[in-house]
Amino acid sequence: MLLRSFLQLIALLLFSLVFVTVLLLLSAYAGYLGGDARVWVEWGWAEAIARRELIEEVFALAGAIGTLTISALGVYKSWHFAELNLPARLEDLSRHWTRAINASRPAVVPELRLETISFAPPRSRGFVGKLSALVYDPDQAALRRCTKKVSKFEAELRALGEGQRRCQKEIATRYLELGSLLKRCDPDAGQGALNLFKKALEVDQQDLDALELSARQALSNGMREQARDYLLRLAMATQPSKGLRHARALRFHAEFLRGGNAADRSLARVQLETAIAVLNESDGGDTRTRDLGLTYEMLARVHVAARRFRLARASLAEAKRYLGDIDRLKDIDDTIS
Repeated sequence: MLLRSFLQLIALLLFSLVFVTVLLLLSAYAGYLGGDARVWVEWGWAEAIARRELIEEVFALAGAIGTLTISALGVYKSWHFAELNLPARLEDLSRHWTRAINASRPAVVPELRLETISFAPPRSRGFVGKLSALVYDPDQAALRRCTKKVSKFEAELRALGEGQRRCQKEIATRYLELGSLLKRCDPDAGQGALNLFKKALEVDQQDLDALELSARQALSNGMREQARDYLLRLAMATQPSKGLRHARALRFHAEFLRGGNAADRSLARVQLETAIAVLNESDGGDTRTRDLGLTYEMLARVHVAARRFRLARASLAEAKRYLGDIDRLKDIDDTIS
């Protein structure tokens, strides 16, 4: 990319230089730059005619250099295009190898050429065959070679599995990044962003980040049922062993339930109390402290929505202990005062 930009700059400068030079020569010859300039141009033209052979050689050399440069750029562009199409080339190569392997099976596994379902009886060896087998047995040699190949391809298969998992994680991350960028560039592209988050979930249905972003976007799009589904999946995917992440998922689900009916608020309170218990048992340093404060804040808001102001005051006090007396808690303080 840097090389291409540099070459484009050089080409632009050369074109500008030639254009300005031709413009100045024509202006001088037309007399716009004074009589002396016209005389100088006529003298230069006469000198050029006198030294025509030298000028022709210079132009021939310049043409050769230009041709070489264009050829080099063509080779570079072809190489760059081939590199960009490397995945497609690898797919073609893999298909070719697969066809070759399938075609070679009857040759390496003679039993595939049998015309009945029963195996052929083992071949009998004469005295000479048994004696020669003591020196070199082709079947035993083939057995050793095949064992080595099996070990080799088992190792390759493990490596490919790791590579596949890495590619899956990478493409899922790019789907999430693309959806986030699309939403930031176009606030009305909520459905497009959600579709990209869903693509990440198609790669890995247990991707916690994809579930969280899908729930946020679905809620932003007004799809409350879909958001509820994603939040439930997020809570189930984290499990208590995930510690901070599980508590966060429970808090998000409680935030969603807070705007529902009395049964939803009751479930939200249970989930927040569970999240607090998970956080108390985890070791997350400053992150754990802040998550505890945010969870107590949400519990206070749930209590306020349920008109349980005494419980809301206790939860608010805990939120202030972990978060400090910040402005975001002022609306709760005003409501229960």
